Amino acid sequence: MAGATGWWRARSRRCARRAFVLVALDDFGTGYASLAHLLNVPVDIIKIDQSFIARLWSDDPSMVIVEGLIEIAAAWASA
Repeated sequence: MAGATGWWRARSRRCARRAFVLVALDDFGTGYASLAHLLNVPVDIIKIDQSFIARLWSDDPSMVIVEGLIEIAAAWASA
């Protein structure tokens, strides 16, 4: 079943790109926009929720979360 999901995701992304459509995941990190969506939805853009972005100071824990999300997104994009 995992192979079928990967096949669907790859095909969906190709079809969307041919139509010049990008899929964005808004408010990532809160509510329904979670890590599970990266496994099931062919996402091109991840918009990290404002509650994390508004507090980006080097000593704030949100900095670690945002850096982690960026690393996850980069690794997912190259997979």
